[in-house]
Amino acid sequence: MFFLSIWGAVTGTVGTILGIISITLKIKEFNRNKPNLVCKSQIKYSTINNLDVRIFISSTGRTPIQINKIKVYVLPRKFWMRILKSYYYKKRKAILELNVPKTTLNEQEKIDFKLAIPQDLEYSDIYKISIIDGVDKEWPVDWPSVSTVKKKTNQTVCHINILSNRLKILFRS
Repeated sequence: MFFLSIWGAVTGTVGTILGIISITLKIKEFNRNKPNLVCKSQIKYSTINNLDVRIFISSTGRTPIQINKIKVYVLPRKFWMRILKSYYYKKRKAILELNVPKTTLNEQEKIDFKLAIPQDLEYSDIYKISIIDGVDKEWPVDWPSVSTVKKKTNQTVCHINILSNRLKILFRS
């Protein structure tokens, strides 16, 4: 009888430990299968007069994700509107939704595309950008601060020096 109780205690303990290990592995597998997007932006000049703003999107999860739109949060121009910008964002008054070609990203796929904004809007007016997928979930894009964007977009050529087949261009902010 004594051996039977010890046998029951040992098998119960082993069963409990294996159950905890099984649950832990299932949670890790569930987290690996979740959809996940990594979104970054890049602002640079492709030529002297042509500003190139690109958005890079990569899928790190195992579930395919369909990209539908880009949501652009515009910084209001007037100071009193900037104070209440969260109110304007909730009422969707300072938000642009730009359509992109619908693409589906599978596991470990990457795409990039050029950001095309309306003519009356400048890149320095953009506060933040997010990508909207097929189930209307927002994925934030790493967008630089407004002052950094202003520095990059307002550069002007102040001096061009050509010496020994080298082109040296100095920019002034």
